[in-house]
Amino acid sequence: MATGPWTDPKESRPERWSGPRDPARVGDHTRSVVERALATAPPYRRRGTVARSGASLRESFRTREYDHARVDFDATLSADGAIRLLVKGHLWGRDERDQRYRVQHRRPAAPTGTLPFDEYETWVRYQFGRVERADGGAAVAADGDPSFVPDPAVRDETRTLAWDDLFPLHRRLLAELEAVRNPAFAEYRLRELGEWADVRDDLKWDLDAFAVGP
Repeated sequence: MATGPWTDPKESRPERWSGPRDPARVGDHTRSVVERALATAPPYRRRGTVARSGASLRESFRTREYDHARVDFDATLSADGAIRLLVKGHLWGRDERDQRYRVQHRRPAAPTGTLPFDEYETWVRYQFGRVERADGGAAVAADGDPSFVPDPAVRDETRTLAWDDLFPLHRRLLAELEAVRNPAFAEYRLRELGEWADVRDDLKWDLDAFAVGP
């Protein structure tokens, strides 16, 4: 049995039980995606690692050639509104034709003739090879990446890609940057494309998205 002083749970100072509350979060209000985007001022940067397998991999990369993926991303919106997304990682499984790739998508700062969710300047480098397996999974190198034995050939190219041609995972990360750059216009463009509901739902409960949570 506790030996400390007893406190009435009905007392008038509930913070003694639950701790102090953020005045902005009192009540049932949940910040919308647009509100969170408005509260996130550029420059803005988000970095992270994403691992996918099975159905989630097929949804994120639109491929059935691989069973596993691990990628690192660095998503940046500069103070002048320039967008840069760098993604690098590995795709592997099923056969010996595994792949590592590095992609950078860019959209210039305003004023620009480009539209959000239209076209992005893209640099792509990829290389086939073999991810080494250990104990039923991928052998992991010291930097956290799968241990990769590359083929000699490296493919390197720069091109302009349409929004629909980007991997869904890349589109999801770019959508967050576009929302911070211009929340109202990003929502308008996504509604125009019929994608607003899906993007909003993806971002709604992503606690790592934006500078403030839901």
